[in-house]
Amino acid sequence: MIALDVKTGKRKWHFQVHHSDQWNYDIPTAPILVDAVKDGKTINGVIRDETGQEYLVATGPDQFAHIPRQEIDDISPSAVSIMPAGLDKQLTTQEIADLVVFLKSTAEH
Repeated sequence: MIALDVKTGKRKWHFQVHHSDQWNYDIPTAPILVDAVKDGKTINGVIRDETGQEYLVATGPDQFAHIPRQEIDDISPSAVSIMPAGLDKQLTTQEIADLVVFLKSTAEH
């Protein structure tokens, strides 16, 4: 992992996650909802893990798709929320406020 200065392009710091070329290892990403396009077909889901070879995408409860990186035409953040539709109609104003506070607190970690 390398951090560059945006203005100068010079290296600010670096960190080697795995001190060997033995394994191709990527740091797991935080869960993000994505639309992955493979052979013209869109696969929606949450990236649960990724390696140098593939993405593991959760497409439903206990449903996963192993998608080889070389087979992905495009991958981008989804415009769809992972919150259930109509959730704001099921919760009280206080419950929504509590949910926002909780989500903000977990994003800071």
